Amino acid sequence: MHSRYNLPRNISKSIQKLILRGYRKWLTIAIASIFVMISFFPIPFPQIFKSGNLKRIEIPSIIEEANAQTAPALCGIPGKDGVGTPAGIINTYYPGVSTVTAGATSITVGTKDINGATTDIAAGDLLLIIQTQDAAINSTNTDAYGDGVGGDVPALVAGGTQPTNGASGYLSGSAGNYEYVVATGAVSGGAVPIKGTNGGGLINSYVSAAATATQGKQTYQVVRVPQYSSATLGSATSSYWNGSTGGIVAYDVAGNLSLTGGINVNGKGFRGGGGRLLGGAVSPNTDYRTLSTIDKNGSKAEGIAGTPRFVINPTTLALVDNVTEGYPNGSYGRGAPGNAGGGSTDGNPNGNDENSGGGGGSNGGAGGIGGRSWNSNLPTGGFGGKPFPATTSRLVLGGGGGAGTTNNGSFSPPNTDTSGSGIYSSGASGGGMVMLRTNTVSGTGTISANGSSARDVTRDGSGGGGAGGSVLVSALSNNVAGLTVSVVGGAGGSALFTDPHGPGGGGGGGVVVSSAGVTTNLQGGIAGVTGITSNPNNGAVAGTGLAVPISVGTVPGASSGAACVPALTVVKTTSTPTVNRGGQATYKIVVSNGAGLATANNVAIADNSLPTGFTLAASPAPTISLIGGSTRPTTSNPTAGTSNLSWGTFSIPGGGSVEIQFTVDVGTSVATGTYNNPASATYTDPATSGSKTVSYDIANTGEDVTVTIPSSPQLLLVKRITNVKRGGVSITPAGSDNFNIFNSDGTAANTNVNWPANYLKGANNGGAVAPGDVVEYTIYFLSAGNVGVTNVNICDLVPANTTFFIGSYNGLTPLDTGSSGGNLGIALASGSATPTAYMSNVSDGDRGTFYAAGTAPASGCVKNVAGTYSAITNSDNTNGLVVVNVAKSPVTIPNATGSGTPANSYGFVRFNVTVN
Repeated sequence: MHSRYNLPRNISKSIQKLILRGYRKWLTIAIASIFVMISFFPIPFPQIFKSGNLKRIEIPSIIEEANAQTAPALCGIPGKDGVGTPAGIINTYYPGVSTVTAGATSITVGTKDINGATTDIAAGDLLLIIQTQDAAINSTNTDAYGDGVGGDVPALVAGGTQPTNGASGYLSGSAGNYEYVVATGAVSGGAVPIKGTNGGGLINSYVSAAATATQGKQTYQVVRVPQYSSATLGSATSSYWNGSTGGIVAYDVAGNLSLTGGINVNGKGFRGGGGRLLGGAVSPNTDYRTLSTIDKNGSKAEGIAGTPRFVINPTTLALVDNVTEGYPNGSYGRGAPGNAGGGSTDGNPNGNDENSGGGGGSNGGAGGIGGRSWNSNLPTGGFGGKPFPATTSRLVLGGGGGAGTTNNGSFSPPNTDTSGSGIYSSGASGGGMVMLRTNTVSGTGTISANGSSARDVTRDGSGGGGAGGSVLVSALSNNVAGLTVSVVGGAGGSALFTDPHGPGGGGGGGVVVSSAGVTTNLQGGIAGVTGITSNPNNGAVAGTGLAVPISVGTVPGASSGAACVPALTVVKTTSTPTVNRGGQATYKIVVSNGAGLATANNVAIADNSLPTGFTLAASPAPTISLIGGSTRPTTSNPTAGTSNLSWGTFSIPGGGSVEIQFTVDVGTSVATGTYNNPASATYTDPATSGSKTVSYDIANTGEDVTVTIPSSPQLLLVKRITNVKRGGVSITPAGSDNFNIFNSDGTAANTNVNWPANYLKGANNGGAVAPGDVVEYTIYFLSAGNVGVTNVNICDLVPANTTFFIGSYNGLTPLDTGSSGGNLGIALASGSATPTAYMSNVSDGDRGTFYAAGTAPASGCVKNVAGTYSAITNSDNTNGLVVVNVAKSPVTIPNATGSGTPANSYGFVRFNVTVN
């Protein structure tokens, strides 16, 4: 039966003040953007006992919501391993060899773990580098053992006060440091080339070294991390930690992680101290560390500070002899190195027969101390491991539990150990480690990294429970609702005998680093019990528990696949916003990938459907620019004359782009108006392993092309007889039309709506004229095109049987500019119903000239014969030729936009002839 005590109010307030003041060095207050991340490990408090029943204090867990990840700096190949259904052991483990320094771009590794996956490292793989063991300890035979802080262990008195802390922890070290890197090649010559985020190299230094007289074993490992596009949680597990590799499940999901299934790394962390039946040796019962070669006490467990000589194989339950002592000054006794549980110190080392329990391993929470010795009732049980100050960037395997002392080699049913070896007094293994990064999650599932429970004995001391492991789950969406994570400490072994021996202490709770929404089970393991109800625990103590928050985006090293998924954008523009029917339009499509993101592969760029009447031009040919490291592994191009265009295939790295410029022919029958059309890029989506298409938003106007009618100047000419004089008096010859009204000639030219109202007066038929009559011809003109006209010559051959009247307008003004005076036979009107200028007949500076029969201008006059135009030559002029240069460049007759608008868009040329 266990009870729970809340923290006294004054202690709670004290903790709050410590947090606010940043008092303890393991207290971290980090301000990023607008949120605060606070993490701390528990300050030990006295355990309280009453009537033989353990009363334990539980420190509330702290779980803070995570913020979104920051922009990535280094990417692997998201989705490289396809859709994941992870089962069994999915990670390949390599032991690190020697020391590699920060900034290094190559890591020396040993032979890969035969118990891990077999997939070799290749370029683009995501790798996890982690310092599994490295912690220096105080190895003096005092209560300063471990962290160097003494004076916190009461005097050893039968039935006296049971210690709650002390003689545990470490001084310094880099255990738990880790980072993600990207492999740039396969393992070659015993080394793997990598790229990191520290100037292209490693953030941290990593050390691999054998134990020495002053330092325990130092190890780090290199773990290949599968990169799935999407995945189910599956049934993945790790190999057991073997002293150099294993114990870790790590994978990366670019898209959605379905939580169906469960990951289990229970008991796959640091190993428990190996139990041995020993006969005793003369020495005090106050030792904190003794050599394994002396036949007394129990073995310390394995943890961040090293590996003891004797550990238990968690799969075979066999004793493993590592030959060397492993810890400075000995691997036995109650001192707890790092996060490993201490082995028990026997109450009577001379006979090793007053057995006490081993201490529990630690991680986020403390391991519990082992139970008192048999008979002498001394508090000589192994100390529990000290809480590890875990952070987002520093995580460890759960510490193993220390072994109890044994002189009988007992066991408890239903176990069937008949060897009498003492193996059942071994400590238990800690929980392993799980590190998952994803974009989103769905469904429900579990991750279990619990510490193992120690085995039960009867007439001997029991081992301590293993600590819970470490779990990191980071979702870019910052929501992992539906996920339950358990990192419970293992129970201490029980000593089920009516005469109480020392049960094992409970393992400390593990560490959960997670995005928001996770459900956790973080408590420490219960202590073992004895066979009597009046003294159920005999001093054995449960572990404590704690949770650690995370701010997503602070995970060190290469970014998650979710943060690296390519993000293509498509922009389409034109350099020809206005084109004529029958002309050409030029477009440019630019497809870009976001800076720092993974390469987008199998990119096909398309102009999905050109507007009707638009087709790819044969000339000029499209031009393709590969920018920022973009490549084109395969080539496919559209065919000229088609309207569904696609270019392939490209690979566009983060920050890179592809530009395609192409020209289209605009058909002559395309309706006028503004045309827009999309462009798109299709590529392999690492988040689904399928294809994804992104498109240019045609609501933008950058690619709009307006089709207009080609610039077509047009001048309408309508010729009329506007007067006949006989004897100087205007007459109306018999049979003639009315000279003073509009008379249609049946052509479109004289019905154009842009003529001024009542402007085209005159007769088509002048009636019966007589010799000597003077006939007035008026040639009306209108600029009727969509642009103005210039360089306009109106040329009219004088009809046969008539003679040009050379002085029709003598004495009238104004004269045209440049006129030399003399006979004025030609009149010009611009925007007026009456002449606005009079011109001489000779070739001078004005705009009018009369060419006598047999002469003609060198250029500028043409004749129309049955629809065929050709220049008027001297021989064509048999009776005289009137030429008026109405407009000469840069002067333009503007095109009419309405009836009589603008005023100078119309006018006439006028001259007279005498009937022969």
